Amino acid sequence: MAPALSAPAQRGLDISRQHFPAAAAQLDAVLPHLLKPLLTDKADPARWSTSLLTDGGYPFEFTCTTLNDSIRYTLEVAPAREEPARRLSQARELVEPLLGRSLADDPLLALLTQIQAPSGLRYGAWLGVRHSAHDTAYKLYAEVPPAGQATALAYLNARLQRPVGVQGRAIVLQMIGWYPATGELEFYFRVDELRPWELPALMQPQGLESNYKTVLDAFQLAYGRPMHQELPGPIFGFSYTLPAQDPAPRLFSFYTFAETMFGADAYAHRKLGRYFEKCGVDMAYYHDLSGPTAAHEGHWMHHGMFGVTVGLGTPAISHIGLRPPGAGLGHSNE
Repeated sequence: MAPALSAPAQRGLDISRQHFPAAAAQLDAVLPHLLKPLLTDKADPARWSTSLLTDGGYPFEFTCTTLNDSIRYTLEVAPAREEPARRLSQARELVEPLLGRSLADDPLLALLTQIQAPSGLRYGAWLGVRHSAHDTAYKLYAEVPPAGQATALAYLNARLQRPVGVQGRAIVLQMIGWYPATGELEFYFRVDELRPWELPALMQPQGLESNYKTVLDAFQLAYGRPMHQELPGPIFGFSYTLPAQDPAPRLFSFYTFAETMFGADAYAHRKLGRYFEKCGVDMAYYHDLSGPTAAHEGHWMHHGMFGVTVGLGTPAISHIGLRPPGAGLGHSNE
């Protein structure tokens, strides 16, 4: 049995095993190793409340998707006391034994290291994990500091149909996700004051502008009202996923905070339930995992980022991040 992060996280892991029994073996095989860094500083009271991964500082987050195909979560790779500049190398060291090979000479790791070299990091790196019935996939999230923007954008823009950007909009590259097993990369941006009619221009560098209505319709359905004139909030996020080599599909994702879309946890729980029902998707896993949030109207959120992903010839996928809620919600950071 793997060591427990906390009672809420243990509850979430148990629910995940129940809903994805075929993936439970993959989860149990690697979880003790992955949790080891988080459980190192047992005497440090700040270790559960200082992460930038979630609202409230918890260092672990589940992700539920309409694919309903796997157990997905993201976690910190080192104790809170570790410097952000060390975390990318710590993430690499954490996954290497699980991959069964060294990543030290991988050119994409060298690129991410170069991008982070100017410093100015806030969190450094996180690790995403996906357990399916057949295998486990790892995704290293590398923060992009302001001084690393030019290097990262030069690499990305050379692989797009045109440079990323929408005239008059502030767009900032914040993070790069890397699947070391496949070489796939995902570039995550923040965009301010975007208007609904500008979404095609945001998607055009990936050649996915014809899919803009799928994204906008999904957000309108989840929000519960039209978005003809404006989006609900001044800040949104988007990402471009680049395959290691064509002809694998290129993907575009559009994100915002659940609080921006839905309000407090209780409203998010109810509105997401209606959205998934309208989509005709069985999201029993999400409902069981998020159940305690149905009565939570506090100022801090368990729900994280809501997003929709599209690609040419691929179905639209909706996803929601969820900090592990406990059976009885209070105002603790658990």
